[in-house]
Amino acid sequence: MPSRIHFVCRSDTRRGYTTTHPGTFTTAAWRVSDRAAAEVEVVALHHSKKDQSWAQGRVVAKSKKDNRWIFTVALSDDPYVWPTDPKRGPEKAYVSS
Repeated sequence: MPSRIHFVCRSDTRRGYTTTHPGTFTTAAWRVSDRAAAEVEVVALHHSKKDQSWAQGRVVAKSKKDNRWIFTVALSDDPYVWPTDPKRGPEKAYVSS
């Protein structure tokens, strides 16, 4: 299962991105399998699949609401590129380590 999950989340609207404390953010509620949510270590948000992530970091907390997962992430300055992994959909991609 994934160590990293990438989501398309436009940086210009910040929809799906909430600053919770200095240095952390919370994602919108995403439909992710329970197993993937349990095992993910890093979340990366991309404006589009062509762009490097504009927000990314280590998952420090997670919660489930209405069959969707919300991740709290400690911000990192190291962006990711969108993966070319075959396990990807239109708005998310899983990457195994």
